[in-house]
Amino acid sequence: MYIRNNWITEKQQLLSVDGKKVGCFDDVKNLYDSERSNILKMTPLTNSAVRPSRLQLQNVKLVLQVFNDKDVAALCLKYAAETADFIEMVLEWWKAMNVCRKGQDLRTRDPCSQVQQQSSTNLQVFLKCFQSGTSGQGACRQKCLTHDTHKALLQTTQGMIAVCRYLFGVGYDYVLLREIQSDRIEGEFSVYRQSTGANAFMNASDVFTSYKKRLTKFAASFLEFVEMDQSTSRKFHSCYAELTYDDASWIEQCMSDISLTCEEESSIAYIAGWLEAKCVDELQFDDHEEPLLSTEAKDFIEEVSRGGLKVPHLSTYEFVKVGLCFMKKHKERAC
Repeated sequence: MYIRNNWITEKQQLLSVDGKKVGCFDDVKNLYDSERSNILKMTPLTNSAVRPSRLQLQNVKLVLQVFNDKDVAALCLKYAAETADFIEMVLEWWKAMNVCRKGQDLRTRDPCSQVQQQSSTNLQVFLKCFQSGTSGQGACRQKCLTHDTHKALLQTTQGMIAVCRYLFGVGYDYVLLREIQSDRIEGEFSVYRQSTGANAFMNASDVFTSYKKRLTKFAASFLEFVEMDQSTSRKFHSCYAELTYDDASWIEQCMSDISLTCEEESSIAYIAGWLEAKCVDELQFDDHEEPLLSTEAKDFIEEVSRGGLKVPHLSTYEFVKVGLCFMKKHKERAC
């Protein structure tokens, strides 16, 4: 995306990433204009791709309309081979960095989509090309990338080479470069952000509290799969099962030597209240059992509830507490 944006913002719209092959963006525009009125087109180019607005400069799909195999072929037919070579080089680097499954090169019949193996050298070739290119800034930038884009291109390629070298050293047979990304981390933080009321300015305590909520939810869902003997009379929770003496001993063992912080106890109350709200038609409690929690846990529920949570009964609270204690005690084994 930044390469395409550098290409458009260059004074003459001429760009090179290796100091040799220079692409002219006017060739791309002329290619689009020559077939814009045709019913059948050789390329996927659109007006938004060749003349993007400031907002459309951040659209990756429009960038992929410019860096496309069909554009390379069409430009060669239009006698713009140098621009075609420039697009092809950037496109080959993009394909190598976006391999997401083994055998992708066989399915697409494109050797550029091969997984990275110990014998692969294409990243080193790209790195040498990028290192031979120059960079500039402002009015002094001519046919080259900006300093920031050039540095990012080098660092990304060098980083991928280093990661591949490390993974091969610890025994991996191949590497899928597309899996080395920050999307999952950003997805995790989006969950944390939503659980704190869509707060765009989270602090460490917000993330920590949200993490505890998720951990407790996971522990509660884990307990649904715990098999228990239903042949005894001691009732733990009518929604799930009855406990034997061995079950009670197992629970007591899980909770031994585990101390919970105030934040964890509040998270337990949150999950227990959520369970009672979701399973209100399936739960049964003894007549004398009333919702009973500590003042801190009640205050926490009242603070985060938007009318959907309940102050849980003590048995529900203890049920969820077992799950969290189990996870804390065996977290290293689970990880």
